[in-house]
Amino acid sequence: MIELRWTGRLTGSGEFVDALPILPVDVAGVFETVRVTARDRVPPLWPQHRARLVGSLRALEVVDEQSAPMVAAQLDRFVSEVLGHAVVALPPPRELGVESHERLRLAITFDATRGPHGAVPGVRITIGPADPAPTLVRLAPVCFRMPVVDLPPSAHKHLDRRAWTLAQADARRCGADEALRVDDEGRVLESTTSNLFAVMEGRLVTPPTDGRILPGVARAALLERLMAHGVRVDVRPIQRGEIEAAEGLWLTNALRGPRQAVLVDRQGEPPTAAAQGALLVSAWHRLVGT
Repeated sequence: MIELRWTGRLTGSGEFVDALPILPVDVAGVFETVRVTARDRVPPLWPQHRARLVGSLRALEVVDEQSAPMVAAQLDRFVSEVLGHAVVALPPPRELGVESHERLRLAITFDATRGPHGAVPGVRITIGPADPAPTLVRLAPVCFRMPVVDLPPSAHKHLDRRAWTLAQADARRCGADEALRVDDEGRVLESTTSNLFAVMEGRLVTPPTDGRILPGVARAALLERLMAHGVRVDVRPIQRGEIEAAEGLWLTNALRGPRQAVLVDRQGEPPTAAAQGALLVSAWHRLVGT
């Protein structure tokens, strides 16, 4: 096991200043969780992660359009240098025929009280083992709203995870592994860690990125690859009742790829829709080169 902590701040000159103290996770900021292995010099899907991160910084008015390319280049350098130090200590690419991977987490913090473009973003990068996770995820539908006054919008991957933590606690009390977010009109959005794909009438369906769910890197990459190979995926709202009758449920995120899921009150039923799940898994392996 290794864990590297690299803290510092982005500067206008493009230099990395190793002087920022490690900050608590409830500060204003955004982050990315990236899958890395010992053979990676550039993590799989890193350009997509970087684009989402810089896009969030622009949308939140932490950086402006002119400085965004410089910030992107700095992030490339930071990640490359950190991986250069870490790669020798990571587990070998394959153990017992299974791809071994670690979690790189890159957090950017900023002082939200300083106004547009007034904060100097701080960077924190850690690399460590991915937490154990079930291959079949038990889901409990949880209805909760995002209090706009207190919490950041769901379209960005904020360090403030209070709403997700509360939903996860509710799910655990129901015997589930994760919460499945449902809005007050019964539309299913996402789980607490992943985007959702459902199989309905033999076809993959996923909720739209309408500002209330995270535009997942894995979700977008899988959609692009599947559609490029002629696999139809419907992007539309999904009602909770449809989830109850779905032929299969899959969760996707960039750390773990596709994982099969089941509603906690139906976990005794055998998983179905194997063909559609195989399409997701096959597309994922091609994306990350496993």
